[in-house]
Order: sequence, then structure tokens, then C-alpha cells
Amino acid sequence: KEDLGRSTTKETSKLSRIRVKGRSFTLVKGIWTEDSLARNETKKDKATSILLWSKAYFELIAAHPELGPIVARLQEVMLKVAGKIILIEEAVENCPPEDDPN
Repeated sequence: KEDLGRSTTKETSKLSRIRVKGRSFTLVKGIWTEDSLARNETKKDKATSILLWSKAYFELIAAHPELGPIVARLQEVMLKVAGKIILIEEAVENCPPEDDPN
């Protein structure tokens, strides 16, 4: 049975593989990467990057609500959505928000 509750960073960092909502992920260089991705698909430059909690993030979750429990559990994750490779990552501290013109 899957545990869909959100794990703490400490708990998740002890794991190297996890299964959420029927999808398997492996921790690769700090990013949970969907196991079904081909090796050449796991490079950051191949993925569309979306910041966690950004407008694009909420649009993605609205269009694909099945991703909600996955991102809630893993936060920084690379996975395939509708044939596209998506990298959801936390914003780096001290970065201006997306809508900030400066």
C-alpha cells in the first residue's frame, strides 16, 4: 500500500527509490527522477523547468491533477507529462519572483 502523506526532507533523504501514485522514482543528484525516463531524457537541458509554487506550476497541476500527490511527496522531481519531460524544482533563495521585472 502506498503512503501518500508528505514525508519530511530528512525521511525522504534516507531513500534512494520511492513509488508514488503508481510511478517509480530514483534520487539522482538531489532530484527525484522517474524511472521510466530514458537515460538521455534525464539531462536538465532536455527538460522544461518549472519552479515549485510558480504560476506555471499551478497551471501544470490544474491540467494534470494526478501530479499533485507526487510533487507534494517529492517536491523536486523530473518526470514525463503528456510526452514532455518536466523538471519541477524549488526556487533558489534570493532569486526574484518570476513576475518581478528587475
